[in-house]
Amino acid sequence: MSITWDSFRRRPGATQCYNCNYFHHSSQYCDIKTRCLKCAQEHRTSDCPIKERIENPECINCKTKGHMANSKQCPKYPKTNPKKGDPIQNNTTQNKPNANQTQNTPKPVTTNNSYANEAKIGHQRSALKTNVSR
Repeated sequence: MSITWDSFRRRPGATQCYNCNYFHHSSQYCDIKTRCLKCAQEHRTSDCPIKERIENPECINCKTKGHMANSKQCPKYPKTNPKKGDPIQNNTTQNKPNANQTQNTPKPVTTNNSYANEAKIGHQRSALKTNVSR
């Protein structure tokens, strides 16, 4: 017998409800009033009588013209944070210390040393620094 394991692949972008068109939940458990993306009436977008493309739509989430509620141009559209393991999209400004910051350099790892000993040594060092500065 063999077992294979596939990792979960989430769809890119924010979760948006097909019922109310708000974000961060699905229509399966939505109890909010139904809103159409195209005309803002109380029916699903798939049941809307408007079948042609709207030239200058009004967003039902932010109330501005020029995009629909499922557009990434909407200011109410959630900003997604990069997940652990995802490549950084724009690393020109990230992970670079500015002039006021100092880089943290890791201490070398010592073997056969307990946390209690390290804490004691660190406490002794801080006591030495305060005595020297007096």
